[in-house]
Amino acid sequence: KTNTNTKTNTNTKTNTNTKTNTNTKTNTNTKSKRKAATKQQVKTISNKKSTTKTSSTKTKSPAVNQRKTVSRDGSKSFDVSRILSLSTSLKGTPYKYGGRSTKGFDCSGFTSYVFEKAAGITLPRTSGGQASAGTHVAKADLEPGDLVYFNTNGRSISHVGIYVGGGNFIHASRTKGITVTSLNDSYYKPRYLGATRVR
Repeated sequence: KTNTNTKTNTNTKTNTNTKTNTNTKTNTNTKSKRKAATKQQVKTISNKKSTTKTSSTKTKSPAVNQRKTVSRDGSKSFDVSRILSLSTSLKGTPYKYGGRSTKGFDCSGFTSYVFEKAAGITLPRTSGGQASAGTHVAKADLEPGDLVYFNTNGRSISHVGIYVGGGNFIHASRTKGITVTSLNDSYYKPRYLGATRVR
């Protein structure tokens, strides 16, 4: 009986050791899992930072496009002197609504005729359309050959002429036909809307 008890005690110790080993394994596994989780968290954070940087780079706003500036020397793609020569040679041609020939011109018919014949440039048929065909020019920066626009109908752009220098422009007047007028004219000055430069 005594021997049997001893064996039983031995078994108990063995069981205790087994439990201890189980706990050791459990602790080891737990530590391993914690380390793995920590590494995974580090990777996740690192990936998030990389993604954030990449996203910031991709969504960076592009440089805002600035309006093109026009230099005083007016580097046009045609000989301005030909524009001026042809337009002034047509002085005295009568006004004709819808006209686009030497028999008679309206304002946009005159400017489109001159640019096509003297520079090979096809302009839109209307004054409003021509206003969108070039680059905006400030009044102080006007140069010969620039197109100037006016509001003569009380609503929007309705008249166009060609700036010839010296504060004057040539255009098709309803009462005078093709004529040269000052931008400071009492009728046209308050109706001036702007100018464009066609290249």
